[in-house]
Amino acid sequence: MKQAKFCFLIICFCMASLDVRGQAVSVSNIDGTVTDLTGAVLPNAAVTATNKGTGAERTATTDKDGYYRIAGLAPGVYSIKIESKNFAAQVIEN
Repeated sequence: MKQAKFCFLIICFCMASLDVRGQAVSVSNIDGTVTDLTGAVLPNAAVTATNKGTGAERTATTDKDGYYRIAGLAPGVYSIKIESKNFAAQVIEN
């Protein structure tokens, strides 16, 4: 009887562990400030993060201080493309 209770508890523990792991979600953010070569910030620049594994893209626009944030990204390797009026597009590879 003790052996049956022990096996039952082990089974319950394993099932509870699987349930907790199934709820874990990994996401990340990319943020920064876009500036030109003189250090002046670039407002309204388009910043695109592309997941190199899936090709999924997410885009943000810099604010008046040149700051951008792309939230909720799945884990992976990304390239960042920055485009702004009167400037050549820049791509940052990771």
